[in-house]
Amino acid sequence: MKSILLVSSLIVWNALSAQKLYTTDYQFNDSIQLSSIDPEYVEEEEVLLLDKTIHEFVLSENSLDEYVLKHIAVYVNSEKAIEENNKVYLPLSDNYKMVEEGCRVIRKSGVQELNKSNIQQTSGDDESEQYRYYAVDGLEQGSIVEYYYVYQRPAKYTGTYLTIQSSIPKQRVAFEIISPDHLIFKAKSMNGFPKGVADTLGDGRNVLRFRANKVPAMEEEPWSNLAANGMRVVYKLAENTYTGNSSMHNYAPISQNVWNNTHTDDKGERKLIQKELKKLKLSDNMELADRIRAIENHLKFDYGVIDASDDRLSDIPFMIENKVYNEYGAVRYLASMFKEAGIEHEIVLTNERNESFVDPEFECYCHLQEYLFYFPELDQYLDPSANLYRLPLIDSDFRDNYGLFISSLTIGDVESASGSLKKIPLSNYQDNMQLMDIEVKLNEDQDVALVKSKLTWTGMDAASNMQ
Repeated sequence: MKSILLVSSLIVWNALSAQKLYTTDYQFNDSIQLSSIDPEYVEEEEVLLLDKTIHEFVLSENSLDEYVLKHIAVYVNSEKAIEENNKVYLPLSDNYKMVEEGCRVIRKSGVQELNKSNIQQTSGDDESEQYRYYAVDGLEQGSIVEYYYVYQRPAKYTGTYLTIQSSIPKQRVAFEIISPDHLIFKAKSMNGFPKGVADTLGDGRNVLRFRANKVPAMEEEPWSNLAANGMRVVYKLAENTYTGNSSMHNYAPISQNVWNNTHTDDKGERKLIQKELKKLKLSDNMELADRIRAIENHLKFDYGVIDASDDRLSDIPFMIENKVYNEYGAVRYLASMFKEAGIEHEIVLTNERNESFVDPEFECYCHLQEYLFYFPELDQYLDPSANLYRLPLIDSDFRDNYGLFISSLTIGDVESASGSLKKIPLSNYQDNMQLMDIEVKLNEDQDVALVKSKLTWTGMDAASNMQ
């Protein structure tokens, strides 16, 4: 879904003397050898001997750039592992600029360095996706495939996370965040990953280091949220000592931005919304829930949803004229309709708990990915982008998770907005049921049973059966 979390320019660009970047001068070393495999991993089919990641933030003229280093050494000890690692995929994106890359194979017979001629590029089945990879030929059991790459991209600093655990055990994990001396990153280790240690490099820059040995593989467990419960690190740019801002990218400043961007104040757009409301012929005698559902049904029945990031699909005049919208467009349309109809509501920003939980102790924009509406008078929720759901049904992955609840606040003639973290509760079990009404009759001879059954689904079960 399109992000509407507007971030003001809080970074002061300062003329710095030229600094030697750690990531752009990276090379293989001798730390990875067959003899470095821990005895407990020798019989494993596949092990990551090293999983090293570095995010280096660099000031360049009027922007903050980010150099990302990934260094992997994988021990392959089965046919399946060979199949998984005979192609080493490299990042390929219009937003990335590849800076450095290397790949080699360590065998008992020696080390084979791969060069540019080993890099191939191909497209997917639909030709829309391109892939770039090292072709590792002649891979054999008991070998090590080691590779690294460095790419440059516009900096991501408002909050993100790095997933540590996977289905493969890891002998050694290293993660570092390097930043200019006046930009301080904060992070939180989750689900058992060791805490980071803040330090300073010789040139005065900040570095936040994470280290872990023997990270176990995550085993498949039916009905469990593996992604959300695996080891990870959540981090963000938290402080700018030049400006004195020590609370960057917290939730408080974004509530006003979210409210303003989801509720139109444009006179022309408001007139269009008012015309839409007149078509629905809502009356004050209607129950509140019925008024909300009438607005929701109008959008989800009479308009078509398009899965695209085109800005026109969230532009109110365009949506109304063409009867189409995208996910963010649904939020803007419904929010503006509710406001014009005088229906008290709140915007809720959250995410799916099967991917990650919203942590109330570490505010991070990466957790605010999905929109819901909350109606305090009804104590019910609405999912604007789920076409099969209607008030009060929302996906269970949003429940039992925290959300940022944003409500309007009017002081005099000035409307503002404030937000607070609250728990989205689990639904009542009676809201989601499969009902079986079975009537059995015997004939006169009592040798034939006449069975009449009726199945009724409610809530999530009903929506699932409609898909």
